[in-house]
Amino acid sequence: MLVIAVKVPKDIDAYKMFETLNDRGLRASQVDILKSHLFSEAKDKLELEVQPRWASMVSVIETLGDDELVLSYVRHFWIARQGPTTEDDLAKSFKEHVSGRKQALSTVVSLEEQANDYVALLTPLQHPRLLEFGTEARAYVAAITTLLKIVQIRPLLLAILQKFSHAEAKRAFEICLSWSVRFLVVGGAGGGVLERYYGLRAKEVFLGEVTTAKELPAKMAAIIPNDSTFEQAFRIQQVTKIVIARYYLHSLENFKRGETKPQIGYFEIPENSTNLEHIMPDREVDGWDVPLTEAQANYKRIGNMTLLAAKLNSQVGASRFAEKRKVYKQSTFLLTQEVAQFKEWGPKQIEERQLELATIVPKVWPV
Repeated sequence: MLVIAVKVPKDIDAYKMFETLNDRGLRASQVDILKSHLFSEAKDKLELEVQPRWASMVSVIETLGDDELVLSYVRHFWIARQGPTTEDDLAKSFKEHVSGRKQALSTVVSLEEQANDYVALLTPLQHPRLLEFGTEARAYVAAITTLLKIVQIRPLLLAILQKFSHAEAKRAFEICLSWSVRFLVVGGAGGGVLERYYGLRAKEVFLGEVTTAKELPAKMAAIIPNDSTFEQAFRIQQVTKIVIARYYLHSLENFKRGETKPQIGYFEIPENSTNLEHIMPDREVDGWDVPLTEAQANYKRIGNMTLLAAKLNSQVGASRFAEKRKVYKQSTFLLTQEVAQFKEWGPKQIEERQLELATIVPKVWPV
């Protein structure tokens, strides 16, 4: 074994050099740089206070993930206090704002205390921390973090959880869910832009500059897709992830049924009881007179998808549409019954149905 020591002017430079030279790109090593800085500033507070609290924080976060999640948590925690901070700038920002034993101890105490909140946001349906916020609030967060898996918004969710009253937090979580769906459908804002806007809002909430959910939309108005843009984008929407397609369709179904909060009705239905049914197959099948290229182009459009009870779904397979219609008529889902009203099915009918669904999405995920 050959050991090479490389001396650099500052420990932050050491991290930069390590990432540059290490072809495996061990990004999580930044956690060690942050920890090292806190420990060096803690001095006589290290062994009895700072080190145990850091270890406690890490153990809480690692119940859900590894060092990568620890790094994400620390950065999102930091963004909520200091505003937008990239991974590359995190160590530098830590060094600039955490100086001396008092700040080191204060920082690590907050990291330990709020680690539980971060885990709660990633497991909202089960975690006791969110019980007092109510069923609706937990469902809004679950849709954002566990179904849609939106990461950039976590600092804002963390700040809301810590600073808003229960009632205001529920309203804010609902707004955040609508934003998340609209950005997924429309795209275009870019991860960096979204992270910046969410980071700025998180800091404002944490500092008490924003205290109600009503204040948030105006501060995001510059980038939030409006109803017309949202509807236009949904008209051509294709969904590759089954869980997201099921979520969209369950929400649309609940709206059709007159539910007051259709965007969270997904969580009231047992996960294994409903299947996602693709009406037209994506390959050449007897009984389907659709060119292969058109079948593949339309297969993942939301207009070609519907909900079906698992038992009924096993009956239809890739049957011709005339046979599928008979099964669809037996469904309890209104969306599926509507498909059964068509006498034939192909690209034209998919387009027609998707245009109709697009007209209601602004009402399902309102801003």
